[in-house]
Amino acid sequence: MFWHVFQYVIKCMFRAKEIIFWGFVFPFALSTFMYLAFGGIFEATEKFHVIPAAVVDQGENPMMDHILSELSKEGENQMLHIQKADEQEAERLLDEEKVEGIIYVAPESHLKVKENGMEETVLQMMLQQIRQNERAIQDVAAEHPEKVQKAVEVIRSGVSYASRKNYGSGNQDNVVNYFYAVFAMTCLYASFASCDRTCKVQADVSFLGQRRNVTPTHKGTIILTEFLACECMQFMFSCLLFIYLKFVLGIEVGDKYGCILLVLLLGTSLGTMLGIFIGSLPRAGEGIKVGILVSITLFLCACSDLMVQGIRDWIERYIPLFNDINPAALICDSFYALNVYETYGRFTGNMMILAGITLALAVVSFFMVRRSRYASL
Repeated sequence: MFWHVFQYVIKCMFRAKEIIFWGFVFPFALSTFMYLAFGGIFEATEKFHVIPAAVVDQGENPMMDHILSELSKEGENQMLHIQKADEQEAERLLDEEKVEGIIYVAPESHLKVKENGMEETVLQMMLQQIRQNERAIQDVAAEHPEKVQKAVEVIRSGVSYASRKNYGSGNQDNVVNYFYAVFAMTCLYASFASCDRTCKVQADVSFLGQRRNVTPTHKGTIILTEFLACECMQFMFSCLLFIYLKFVLGIEVGDKYGCILLVLLLGTSLGTMLGIFIGSLPRAGEGIKVGILVSITLFLCACSDLMVQGIRDWIERYIPLFNDINPAALICDSFYALNVYETYGRFTGNMMILAGITLALAVVSFFMVRRSRYASL
């Protein structure tokens, strides 16, 4: 009987166009549009790249030559890619945008750029730092000539223009938070299917519920099969979405596959139980329950940065407790923790909270459904 009811529920859900659209089609379409809109913003605007620059020698400046040589050494701390040229060739490279700026090496070195941007600002800051060091040496030479060599050695050994710190091995792209929020939305949208199926079990909500309540099948068996069918379907949709984002769109959403599957499993379980909980509310029609569910899921997803980035950080600053109980925020934070941190403390805490909320919804829903009694059908 259990397997028969399970198959029946699966077939019914796959024939429900609105459930397939919101649970499967919409997350895929939203992810695709988001990827097309700003999938490469981080690479283009935030991630540092080696800056190409032309160098024109117009006089002797040993310190400038030394610093440019250090900054252009190949390796993890390389900041510049130097092309030495005469003034005419350098102007051509700048006009063709093959270099970001021209550094004129002279007793009074200066910089020429074509436009303002991050790379041009970095070049300007480096040149200002070099000039400050030159002035410091000149001051030492004027007051204590015998200490010039020592000052030069101190500046050369003590100034670091580039350093690398590894705060995590994962994707540091802030834009990927939007895709974490899409996962959270997909998990919570499992509630639409489970709410619909729960309403079809209640005799005072639907005619199908009246027929199912007079069958000899135990109500607990019906509720369990409804939950497992909804969970299997939405978990499959979530896994397909992960495969699509990871291997088709190429978005770095993590590679700890076992933990990611656990996040999706608990997330969809919570979404399914949320739908059962709302669907079990007494004295409310199906339309009202769907309206409540849409409002709750949209609000929770909005607070997890689905619509506007930064809301979750603002809540974390002023109302941190809400982030600790917001399922969408917990799912997003779990993906972030897996993708960035090497330890699993933060991830484990999020999983325990998700499991606790799911269990609490299951207990409350069980007692609400159990207390349902009908005088006549």
